[in-house]
Amino acid sequence: MINGNTYSYYGLTLVKTQGALDMPSRIGKTFIDWGDELTPLLHADDIAWKGREIILEVLSDNAINSVSKLSNLPTQFELQSSYGTYQVSLYSVKELRQYLGGKSKLRLTFQEEMPVQNATLPSPVGGKGILIDGYHFKKDLGINVTSVLIKDDLPTLATSSKTVFQTDKKLSEYRGFGQIQLNCSHGTENLQRDIERLKTILSRSGERELNYNGRVFQTFLSAGFKVNINRSLAKFNIKLNVIYEQSSFVAAGFVEAGFIEII
Repeated sequence: MINGNTYSYYGLTLVKTQGALDMPSRIGKTFIDWGDELTPLLHADDIAWKGREIILEVLSDNAINSVSKLSNLPTQFELQSSYGTYQVSLYSVKELRQYLGGKSKLRLTFQEEMPVQNATLPSPVGGKGILIDGYHFKKDLGINVTSVLIKDDLPTLATSSKTVFQTDKKLSEYRGFGQIQLNCSHGTENLQRDIERLKTILSRSGERELNYNGRVFQTFLSAGFKVNINRSLAKFNIKLNVIYEQSSFVAAGFVEAGFIEII
């Protein structure tokens, strides 16, 4: 429904919805560059999320009449879909194709200014495998992690034709956070519920603890992800920034030296 009215009120028939389950990216500064190290900004006051686009592809009986009714929408209104209810504004209407008989395919783009990630989280079941903050991806969230890509367990020198000894640039300009990419899939049953739970976990303040088959990483999310739904399967990729791997600090002797306390 659009602003409390069915699609038929606007002379529309829904074909496809995109973006309603996407995780937005963070905006503003996500870390502080001290010159020789990077500190992530993870306090609740430092975390803000970009707006999100929700796109509907629809068939229109008469594009002129449909656009006329859509143009009378208020600045902000409710958009209801099978994936949830959102406070949006209408950003654009584009005609994609005309058909014989006067029908048209339209793309309606809506903007959600302040996406909300506040799903109710049950107590985690946990277990062995891949977990985030104690939540098992499969048992607790219904998400299949099909593959895991680890790019540098700890921040390392980025590719450069110079070494830091040949330039006066700050060391951190050649560094970045390591990254772990989780390639995921989920069936359409309970998809909205489970994705919203995942986004709620990822959007919380503080570090996210990722347990990957016994390896424990302290991470945070800055880049969002798109959920691509093809018939009965949704696919998406999560990219987490790695602050450090716990076992790496233990192996290096930092814990024994008293620099880090593992709780």
